[in-house]
Amino acid sequence: MSLVENIGYGKEATHTRAAPGWLKKMKYGHISHITHPGQAAIDEAADRYTSQTIYGTSSIAIKLKRIVKNNALLYNLYKRIS
Repeated sequence: MSLVENIGYGKEATHTRAAPGWLKKMKYGHISHITHPGQAAIDEAADRYTSQTIYGTSSIAIKLKRIVKNNALLYNLYKRIS
């Protein structure tokens, strides 16, 4: 069951004129009542974890980038494949 419904299909759609068969069989739910929290709070532990695991760069990666950047051959290869 999904709470998100794609309404971008039909005669007036740019690229998706007909909905695929599996989408036609999709069952949609609904939210009867939404309760918003009284105040917003920053979860610093969660932000720190995300920063370190998703966006963090290890010291090995930093050293490797420095080696590649300082070597013209490696840097040109890097630019060609990225």
